[in-house]
Amino acid sequence: MIKKNINEFEDEVEDFRRVEQHSHESKSAFRFLFQGMLQGVALHELVHSPDGEAVDYRILDVNAAFERHTGITASRVKGRLASEAYGTHLAPYLETYERVARTGKSALFETYFAPLQKHFEVSVCPGDQRRFATIFTDITQRVQDNTRLKQTEKNLREVSERLLLATHAANVGIWDLDLVSDRLVWDEAMYGLYGLCPTRFDNIYQAWHERLHPEDRTRAHEEVQMALRGKRNLDTEFRVLWPDKTVHHIKAAGMVQRDCTGRPVRMLGINWEITDRRLAEAEHSRMAAIIRSAEDAIIGKSLDGQVLSWNEAAERIYGYSAAEMQGRHISILVPSDRRTELAQIRQQIELGVPIRALETVRLRKDGSRFPVSLTDSPVRDPLGNVIGASTIVRDITVQKQLESQLLQAQKLEAVGQLAAGIAHEINTPSQYVADNARFLQEAFNALQEVCQTQMSLLQAARNNRLTTELLDCCEEVIRTNDLDYLFKEIPKAVGSSLEGIERISEIVRAMKEFAHPGSKEKSPGDLNRAIETTVTVARNEWKYVADMKLDLDPALPAVPCFLGEFSQAILNLVVNAAHAVGDAIKAKPGGKGTITIRTRRDGEQVEVRVSDTGTGIPEAVRPHIFEPFFTTKGVGKGNGQGLTIVYSSIVKHHGGTVRFESECGKGTTFILALPIKEVRPVHA
Repeated sequence: MIKKNINEFEDEVEDFRRVEQHSHESKSAFRFLFQGMLQGVALHELVHSPDGEAVDYRILDVNAAFERHTGITASRVKGRLASEAYGTHLAPYLETYERVARTGKSALFETYFAPLQKHFEVSVCPGDQRRFATIFTDITQRVQDNTRLKQTEKNLREVSERLLLATHAANVGIWDLDLVSDRLVWDEAMYGLYGLCPTRFDNIYQAWHERLHPEDRTRAHEEVQMALRGKRNLDTEFRVLWPDKTVHHIKAAGMVQRDCTGRPVRMLGINWEITDRRLAEAEHSRMAAIIRSAEDAIIGKSLDGQVLSWNEAAERIYGYSAAEMQGRHISILVPSDRRTELAQIRQQIELGVPIRALETVRLRKDGSRFPVSLTDSPVRDPLGNVIGASTIVRDITVQKQLESQLLQAQKLEAVGQLAAGIAHEINTPSQYVADNARFLQEAFNALQEVCQTQMSLLQAARNNRLTTELLDCCEEVIRTNDLDYLFKEIPKAVGSSLEGIERISEIVRAMKEFAHPGSKEKSPGDLNRAIETTVTVARNEWKYVADMKLDLDPALPAVPCFLGEFSQAILNLVVNAAHAVGDAIKAKPGGKGTITIRTRRDGEQVEVRVSDTGTGIPEAVRPHIFEPFFTTKGVGKGNGQGLTIVYSSIVKHHGGTVRFESECGKGTTFILALPIKEVRPVHA
């Protein structure tokens, strides 16, 4: 019996050893799996208060992966409460553990461990009502990737929205051609580009075909086919006919999508309108053609004077080709004595002030000088800054020749108009020269008779034949011819004749000087002499209505001028003054008026004043008196060119000024000012 009990006990002991061995092996296997897991694992045990409420949890053990993921070693946390080991708020975790303990179901959640700045996916697996295995998976990279992905998606969405807004704002249409189903899809902007309402079409491709300009249809389809064959991306332009028959230019661009076999399955693209650009290009081409065919030289230049463009007329006028002038300085076209003119022009251009019809001189390639009329206009960038100038140059050689001929014709016309008066002026001294000549002829005959009688008397005396009768005859001849009278009047007649001849010579000399064509270039001139000559020529115009007073400064310096033009200007003013005085004395008869011409030096210029005591200039017509063909005189008395010539000569050709002072009923004074030193006028 005892032996039996011993055997049973031994068997039980053996069973216990086997169970213990099995338990040990199970623990070893569990330990191996526990430590070998890739996820961090922590074994937790709930800690309750006396009333049974969960207040914390104790860390029973952690594996090696937990240490790697969290940096927290087992020795630091094993056996400690979580609130002490982790230092974190436990309420959410305690609630999860209690729910798992109550339901026996696992829980999964994500958490952020602030001390480590890591995200974990936490899986809580129940062991019994108090113990749990908590598995930690580091998902920091995944969270960051998801965050970046979401940000990227957001950015793409924003870019897409902006792109869509931009395409709509820019009136860019988007189209999608499905090559498998042969279905074309348009966005709303595409309908607007083709002048169609955004309605549904059974075949948009057909609508597109019909809107193409007949001359562009074949080429547009060929471009699409070439893109599909992989020759190149779609990049073409074509015209579209709108329902209102207007023509619009469209730019199309597209790319082909292909499947894995290389077969085209889709073409995506955009269209936008380029009508304005095409019209601008057409206008630019038209303007370029106009510039090329212009008779005037048109030169584009930078602000510092470098030539940027040079048309065919410039080549013809200057003799330089466009290639020769490209990038060269404009100064090679300017004579050395006109270089300061370039600085004046640049100053005005930099201020944005254009220069209009400047008459100056330029050089051809062969070195010859020629007259030009030059207009310079500032060129601005889109911000309004002056970046250069456009210069239009007209060769006025022929014009100057014609002007010279015209001026000479006007002088001759003036002489012709004054011819009757000049003839009268010559006739008066000629008349008394003729009278004196007749008197001298008669006096000569009388003296001849006396001399013959005296010769007879002398011969008789030599021959001792002197008789009383012969002496009485001689005395009678002397008494008859009145020698005392002749001796007194003959010197007077000679002097009067010489004076008359001098007067005739003066008039002829004045006519010659006035009618002289003058030089082509300015030369120092005696303005006083020119005024005296002109007054002499015009004497018959004023002598019956006015007294002429000349107050000419004898110290007046020579002035660089075109003396013929200056004389013509003075003549026009004197004739106008005479007419004004004539009108005044008609209204108040009983005397003559006065015309006064005065010259003085005023600083660096000479001032010439032509004053009259005529009717004055009415207020209403004063703004117009220098306009061509404007006149207040009766028909046949004036052509309206007199004051225009004065203004053109003094202002445009001499760089001077013309102004006037007038008072109705009292008279007018014209004031001419000419620079003593030569000035190249720059007209704005």
